[in-house]
Amino acid sequence: MTTDNELIAEFMGVVEQQGFYDSYNQDEPYWFTQNDFFRTDSRAIPDVSFEDFIENCKYSTSWDWLIQVIDKIRIKYVNDYTIKTEVVKELLDSKVTTSIEILHKRVIKFIKWYNERAKGKEPTKDLNSACEDWDKEYNSSLLKGDQKT
Repeated sequence: MTTDNELIAEFMGVVEQQGFYDSYNQDEPYWFTQNDFFRTDSRAIPDVSFEDFIENCKYSTSWDWLIQVIDKIRIKYVNDYTIKTEVVKELLDSKVTTSIEILHKRVIKFIKWYNERAKGKEPTKDLNSACEDWDKEYNSSLLKGDQKT
C-alpha cells in the first residue's frame, strides 16, 4: 500500500537518482534521492535512498515542504478546472488559515483524485463533487470536535 508520503513524493516527481564515482579507474554506481530541502545519504544499493527519503520527508509536518505541493497544484493543475468549493479554495489560497494536518489531508485527497484521472480512469466524481464531499466531511468533523480530518 502506498503511504501518503509516497503519494506526495511521486506527485512531486521525486525519484531516486544514480551517480557514479571513480574507484580505482572503475565507475561505481551510487543512488540518492533529494528535493529542495533534503538529500539522502548516498547508497550502494538501488531503492534504499528512496525508502530513506520517504521515512524522513516532512510533508505532513513542515509548511516549507507542503507549500511546494500546494504551489504545484495551483500552478500546474488548477487551470484545468473550475474550482468552486471552499476546500480547494483554501488549499490554493496563499493565506492559509488552517492547520497543517487538515491541509495535508486535503492535498492527499486531491492527489488521489488527480491520480485516478491521470491513469486514464474517469474518477468516480468530478473535482467539484469530490471537493463538496470533502467539505461535508470536514464540517462534520468540526461538529464532532475532530480537527484532523
